Amino acid sequence: MDKGQARQGLNRQPDSFLEEQAVYAYWFHGNHFAGNRKMWEISEKIGTPKQIYECGIEELKVFLTEKQAGRLERSKHTWDLYKKWEELIEEDIRFLPFFHKEYPAYLNNIPDPPWGIYVKGKLPSSRTLSAAVIGARQCSEYGRHCAKKIGELLGENGIPVISGMARGIDGIGQRAALEAGGESFAVLGCGVDVCYPKENRGLYHMLEKQGGILSEYPPKTQPAAVNFPPRNRIISGLSDLLIVVEAKEKSGTLITVDMALEQGKEVFALPGRVTDALSAGCNHLIRQGAGILTSPEDILPVLGIEKRRSDLRKLWERSEEGTLINDPEERRVYRALDSAPKNIEQIWLECGTGQIDMRRLMEILLEFCVTGIAVQEGGCYYRL
Repeated sequence: MDKGQARQGLNRQPDSFLEEQAVYAYWFHGNHFAGNRKMWEISEKIGTPKQIYECGIEELKVFLTEKQAGRLERSKHTWDLYKKWEELIEEDIRFLPFFHKEYPAYLNNIPDPPWGIYVKGKLPSSRTLSAAVIGARQCSEYGRHCAKKIGELLGENGIPVISGMARGIDGIGQRAALEAGGESFAVLGCGVDVCYPKENRGLYHMLEKQGGILSEYPPKTQPAAVNFPPRNRIISGLSDLLIVVEAKEKSGTLITVDMALEQGKEVFALPGRVTDALSAGCNHLIRQGAGILTSPEDILPVLGIEKRRSDLRKLWERSEEGTLINDPEERRVYRALDSAPKNIEQIWLECGTGQIDMRRLMEILLEFCVTGIAVQEGGCYYRL
């Protein structure tokens, strides 16, 4: 039977049957050693997880190598079904096989849907639109600033942020959404009980409380390079909109974009200077037809949200402390600054001839440096 028939067959059974099958499903998922697609093949040919458990080694060898079949057969003698299930519950981890009523419906419609998924915390609601915020791990100050503002906007408007909890753009956007009172959900390339990268431990605990942590890999699975590209299909699958903040021309971020496009999702990219390597991927996406993210308000209509204030562009112009820059001269200087250092003469010229005198410019730059809006580099050079 195919995946649809397998799901229908299981759903015809009473809840107690499904609960029992989930216990056997956890055994199969934790011991199959053969990959997601092989699990689907075995399920389609043999049937329920309990029927797979009751198979002999010769029947398993039709689908698995002799070594794989042997390991799966031996696990029946070392894996205490209900003890393992109780241990999972004690760790506040839920395992949702594809037939579970809480299995995210979005994932049924993506190529190679996960056979099962582990969850700490909550799941994204299927009744709320969500957005993925992704980008470079080694991001610039420009990317950091914009990811923070995008995350804040989404959090303030009740739009869950989906990402991978990676260092750089992913983690910045997620943290900003949570700090703004919103929700965020991380899809990991390791077990949900493994915090990676370790420096995001604080974000990990925030996600547990204000969102959720998901993975298709069993608990205690350590991060490995081979795990990250597949998890990207889940990030895009759970999202209605994909926002790329910074990406090099050859970037893992673009793998997620390809998957989102394959799934029919809309993609927005933040434009950057043609000389910046970190903007090359975004500029390429825009050239290929992605939406141009010129201000936070660009994404709101796609998410079905009306503007809450007359000038949402002001969100780009908040300081790191979240204070709006209201003084016209300060705003002029702020707009002249960039993530790349500029000397004071260049800043003065970009403020507009005769619009501000040099003494006042120096006062504003000093104030920006004190408050953390800007930093001074190499004497008379300043950047955001």
